[in-house]
Amino acid sequence: MKNYLSLSIKELKSQKLMTTFIIIAIVLSTIMTTVVGQSIGILQNLRIEQARSFNGDRHVSFHQLTKNQVDDIKKDDRVYQAGTSITIGSSKIKDSGISVLVKEYDKTGLSNYPKLMKLKSGHLPKDKNEIALDENTLKLMGIKPRLGVTIPMNLDISLLNDTIPPYNYTANFKLSGILEDDYTGYVSGIVNGIVGKGTSENLLPKRYILSSLDFKIKQQKSFKK
Repeated sequence: MKNYLSLSIKELKSQKLMTTFIIIAIVLSTIMTTVVGQSIGILQNLRIEQARSFNGDRHVSFHQLTKNQVDDIKKDDRVYQAGTSITIGSSKIKDSGISVLVKEYDKTGLSNYPKLMKLKSGHLPKDKNEIALDENTLKLMGIKPRLGVTIPMNLDISLLNDTIPPYNYTANFKLSGILEDDYTGYVSGIVNGIVGKGTSENLLPKRYILSSLDFKIKQQKSFKK
């Protein structure tokens, strides 16, 4: 029995280095597992933030709603962070393949799209016929990016499933702010323009003053209507 015991002790001593390596390997493996898990969580959060930035911080969007329809949805206690926008029209930039989609947002509606709030200079539009555009878009339009400059635009607007031709008109805007460049818009062919409150009522016939509503819901599974 003593021989077996002394043999075991000798074996353990001889394997001390190997045992140390095994313990170190286990510790490193645990650390790596933790780091990888944290990295996956960070990547998931980055994807969510990227989606919010590019596509809007929202769960649901409804388009071309009347004021009464917007008010009815906002009254639903399952709805929160509800913001509106009204499309003023789309303006094609000559020889570029790019169109400017011009919209009027309320405060919450604009905050749902964080990238639209990033300014290089100036301020976001506050009054009717004020506009904010990114610098590259201004250059494509042949306009020097200078605050306060007048920007003439030819716009058109139509309703979904409309039965009449698009409404075409010309309007002048005052540049209140220069946005950070929207490189994703150059890929899709559509860049954003933001105008101040009251612009839609000042420029559009009543039939086109309809809202898009972006919002979040507290209980997504139970939200059916």
